[in-house]
Amino acid sequence: MKKRIVALLIVLCLVCGMAPAVSAAEVASGTCGENLTWVLTDDGTLTISGTGPIEDFCTAWYDYKDQINHVVINEGVTGIGTQAFYKHTNLKTASLPSTLDYLGGVCFANSGLTSIVIPEGEVSLGMSVFSGCTSLEYVSLKNTVIDQLYSTFSGCTNLKTVDTTGARVTEDHLLRYAFADCLGLASIDFYTQIEGITHIGTGVFTGCHGLEEITIPASIKKLDYYAVSGENLKTIIFEGDAPKLAYMVTSDEFEDTVSSCFENITANCYYPAENATWTEEAMINNNDGTLTWIPYTPGCTFDDVKVSSFYYEPVMWALENKITSGTGPNEFSPYDSCLRSQVVTFLWRAAGKPAPKSQVNPFEDVK
Repeated sequence: MKKRIVALLIVLCLVCGMAPAVSAAEVASGTCGENLTWVLTDDGTLTISGTGPIEDFCTAWYDYKDQINHVVINEGVTGIGTQAFYKHTNLKTASLPSTLDYLGGVCFANSGLTSIVIPEGEVSLGMSVFSGCTSLEYVSLKNTVIDQLYSTFSGCTNLKTVDTTGARVTEDHLLRYAFADCLGLASIDFYTQIEGITHIGTGVFTGCHGLEEITIPASIKKLDYYAVSGENLKTIIFEGDAPKLAYMVTSDEFEDTVSSCFENITANCYYPAENATWTEEAMINNNDGTLTWIPYTPGCTFDDVKVSSFYYEPVMWALENKITSGTGPNEFSPYDSCLRSQVVTFLWRAAGKPAPKSQVNPFEDVK
């Protein structure tokens, strides 16, 4: 009996293996450019093939937009026209080809995308390409050369990760409201590390309430109006010379109006001590918020000692006076416990390494 059951199972496996795979059935198809065709299948996949760009304001598949979950744009397609996938709320993924030259304005705006990888190489981005994509969490601009970031990801409230490894911009002045109201961002490092970025444009990080601490590297020379704001931003660290910080007061018949790069922020601003560029004029303050300017000693190599830490200056003093060198490469371990032997060694070094007055050692555990 057992042999018959085993034999039956083997036969079933062979039959299943020989059965042809069932392909998705076509729902609709048509053209979307001079040399482009599109096919929508019942598994929710829209596939675009051919050469050239998808035409602007294409409505070819609009009647089926609620059925589209995945978009596959094949090699040969060179552009995505304006509003191509605008308000496609059920769209979750889009595969873009390496032949892509541009993405038209709002082409994916207010869609349901959860992640997107922009192809490597030169890609022109229209205005608000992904704005309002509230489900978007991950973006790759790895090795991408882009001409602008104009409201590109504004309103992507769940955006958490942007990979800009090897990315470069060609038009530094066209950077406005790029990540406005991106509530999920916890850092702006991905932006300031893009090659060619020398300033934070108007509104680039306005309304980013997930930011608590940001670092402005020496490469940033200017911050425009409303560059960074968020109700939880409490620490701003400047690493280089004083950049030009936008600040303006305009008066009308009713009241003064203040425009600042740090609008509505109450925060501690740390700047390098003994840097002549940091004058009183360079340190703006807000009428609608309070910025407290604090000098710090630059040069700390420990990744776990932040400028905003209460122990930052004592650690720098200990380093400069060769009292301690940390617990490892780029590591200080500020919350580790100290042994008695370590404490007495620190005290001895701080005292100038005095010679002992006695050669008698009363401790059996001190060799």
